[in-house]
Amino acid sequence: MPSIPDPLLPAELFRPIIQYLADDRQTLCAISVTCRMLQQEGQRGLYKKMTHSMNVDIHIKFLGTILENNRLALLVEEYCQDTVVHYRRGILWDYLCRGLRAMVNLKILHFRAFGGQPASEILTGCTFQLKGLSWGSHSDENGLSDFIPHQHDLEGLNVEWDEEKHQLIPPTSCPRLKVLRGNRGALEAFLANRRIISVAWIPQLEDSLNRSVEHLSSELSRLRFFAFGGYFDRPSLNSIYTYLHSVEVLELVGIRDRVRDLSQARESFQAELVYLHRSYPFFPSWKNCASLSSRVRGETSRPLSHPISDQTSSATFSWGANGCSKFTYS
Repeated sequence: MPSIPDPLLPAELFRPIIQYLADDRQTLCAISVTCRMLQQEGQRGLYKKMTHSMNVDIHIKFLGTILENNRLALLVEEYCQDTVVHYRRGILWDYLCRGLRAMVNLKILHFRAFGGQPASEILTGCTFQLKGLSWGSHSDENGLSDFIPHQHDLEGLNVEWDEEKHQLIPPTSCPRLKVLRGNRGALEAFLANRRIISVAWIPQLEDSLNRSVEHLSSELSRLRFFAFGGYFDRPSLNSIYTYLHSVEVLELVGIRDRVRDLSQARESFQAELVYLHRSYPFFPSWKNCASLSSRVRGETSRPLSHPISDQTSSATFSWGANGCSKFTYS
């Protein structure tokens, strides 16, 4: 009597198990070569995220593989690349330009270049619709102004922007933007006319320190999460705190250099913390403030993570003391 083969479970039933191995790339590789049935599920987890950002050789192999196999390119949803040192040089640049065009289902993109040249040309011909974009290459306002307005699903953005070029971004673009990290120019370009609830204002050397933000008062009043400061000097906190009516989480960076911001905090850095937590009358707009994180420039602290929830998605954008940012989507 012939033996009856054991029934095979549908591959879809293995998917939730394999999803728990998202950060275990070695195991995902093993699953991908275990059998034909599990190959696609293993590759789905293996190619979903490419976040080994500092290893050039891995990036070249990864991009070369998806360029040879378009099915694998369709699996990529998050890509992180901050190893581009030389503008328009080497195989990495060529693979990157072609690889991004192949990642049509990409949702999260982190990019940073060190060559001192605009690099937004790598986005030419890309058709993906991003949920989150972290762009670390400067002087890219002209190129990004052709790309960002077409990202209708964008919820999180980290970018540096020239204040004089804020009008390059149409006020009706990026209607779903909720999380913004950047300098004064980024706020001018992307905060107005949008219902953003989380902002990290990271001043740059060229930012104006005395320009009023009254024209952004309506948008500032809706913020629930606010981080203020960075390596360079920031404007006085007194110039904006009256607009922060809904802030629940506040992070101040470089606070030791700005004790004068809080007129009644005269004794020490700790006095500012106590004052912000317990003496709200001087800051009537901060009655909803539930927690505060503060640090001086260069000091390591736990990054703030701000959840965003609506009927269709859950997203988190976080930033840390080292200036790095991360946007994840599920």
